[in-house]
Amino acid sequence: MSELSSIEKSKKVFSETTFSVLNSEGKEEFHRTMPIQEFVHSTSWGYNEFIKKDAKFRNQMLSNKALTIRCEVKFSDMNDIAEEYHQCDCNMEVPECNLSENLASLFENQEFTDVVLSVNGKDFPAHKLVLAARSPVFRAMFKHDTIENELNRVDIEDIDEQVAGEMLKYIYTGKCLNLKKSAGGLLAAADKYDLYQLKTMCAKTLFEGLSVENATSVLSLADMHGVEELKNKVIKFIVSNPTEVMGTEGWKNIRSNFELADEVCLAIAKQSKRTTN
Repeated sequence: MSELSSIEKSKKVFSETTFSVLNSEGKEEFHRTMPIQEFVHSTSWGYNEFIKKDAKFRNQMLSNKALTIRCEVKFSDMNDIAEEYHQCDCNMEVPECNLSENLASLFENQEFTDVVLSVNGKDFPAHKLVLAARSPVFRAMFKHDTIENELNRVDIEDIDEQVAGEMLKYIYTGKCLNLKKSAGGLLAAADKYDLYQLKTMCAKTLFEGLSVENATSVLSLADMHGVEELKNKVIKFIVSNPTEVMGTEGWKNIRSNFELADEVCLAIAKQSKRTTN
């Protein structure tokens, strides 16, 4: 019982008990191990029916009419049990989460849809729950007594079909595979439906593809949809290439936006003054 005395008395003590019967030659013939259980003083353990008293019992298990029983008890506290448990090897592989693939399948197969997005005559069946979870604008639309919520139909006229399809794929999967082709239109759609991540993805793609030829159109998009970081980067680009950009057809459109044109011209003037000084 020395092992038991080494365990703090204030802790709960647990035991694993093994009963064995030795044959007439002193070898273990039969044993049973009880499940781990809390050790309580003045209680008993065992089995009501442990071994049959048959011919084998009399001939092999008795030695000089005596039966030898071995009882082995292992004591431990809960910390020992927990440590032993966590040291066990676990080779189970957790499969990757395929939520985006599941939602993409739901959208593509048009299962359980409860709303239609009608874009210039083309219908996109969708799910209110998914749209509301991803877009604050859709959430507000379906949360209140709006005509869209009542008719289960959202009419969209300021976004083309391709952009709407890409936007919905993003809403369902978090991915946008054709971003380079549709970045401008998707930026407008993302701004309209408050899809912040998509809006940022579009802004990054537009900046990465920035050139003398498209600088003014990207600047107009950034200004129109309130992407200040992109707007400031494009202005810096134009300041670095003023003659080239101002010689493009797009600059004529910028000139019609007096505030934006003045902002660009002021930035060019400041840069020119620094260079002169």
